[in-house]
Amino acid sequence: CVVFVAAHVLLSCIDGAAADAGTDQVIARDHYEVLRLTREASQAEIKRAHKKMALQYHPDKNREKDAGNMFIEIQKAYEVLGDPERRRKYDQRSKFFSEEAPDDAPSGEEGTANAPDGGRGTAFDTVEEIREAVSGTRLCVIHVYSDQGHMFGGWMEQLPPEFRLGHVNIGRNPLFNKALLEMHGGSFGSVPLLMVCHQSKCRSFRPSMGGFFFNPFQSVVSSVVEEALPLVDYWEHVTRLRSDGGLQSFCDFSPGNSAKLRVIFIVEDADELYWSLFSAASHMHKV
Repeated sequence: CVVFVAAHVLLSCIDGAAADAGTDQVIARDHYEVLRLTREASQAEIKRAHKKMALQYHPDKNREKDAGNMFIEIQKAYEVLGDPERRRKYDQRSKFFSEEAPDDAPSGEEGTANAPDGGRGTAFDTVEEIREAVSGTRLCVIHVYSDQGHMFGGWMEQLPPEFRLGHVNIGRNPLFNKALLEMHGGSFGSVPLLMVCHQSKCRSFRPSMGGFFFNPFQSVVSSVVEEALPLVDYWEHVTRLRSDGGLQSFCDFSPGNSAKLRVIFIVEDADELYWSLFSAASHMHKV
């Protein structure tokens, strides 16, 4: 049993709404789908597929109603996939965005292959993945967004390690929005927003854009931690000792007491340490 002397803390909460973005999105066609290829296709296969389909749908040869639009899609797909560097970036971005590369879409460092979250999280591809994250025993932050509005930023890399980070772009799959509404228990309004989930319990909120500007990292992380605390059993691993007698009884090794290691953490002000104490106690409890 690992026990800490700690006081209950209320972390500061950031209020405010993020910029609105509609939830009804037009789903862009995948470039590989347009050329009828898999993502494992070689550059030679991409070139052959483009040549074949461009001839098939060229407006001078094909008089069908949608041939012209299809021809444009084919050309656009080849412009991206036919260039190895643009293809690499598209493959990475397509995990997060419906479109190839929105003008304001963030980029990660080169070492993270341009992942907008710095490689910290996972872009969920299926409803099953979302459900697993929501019902899991590990705390999960789900970043719900669209191509037009997102919360990607350096704060994601500063999340405590106890949190799993997942991304859901509701424009990539029409089933995502419906599934999230069911899990959330009703309408959650516009995106972007964050959902903190643990064992099928979720809390959603929107950090203020002012907080992003003034203190872009710690303010959002603090808000996530505050939303997570009601979802976990803080006192499972932390005991508050209020008297000398209680402390003595806790420290006393006797036949009626546990002989396991005790850890006592004495602090003057636990306001800034609430999550740190819970995190440390949880990790030591597993040792």
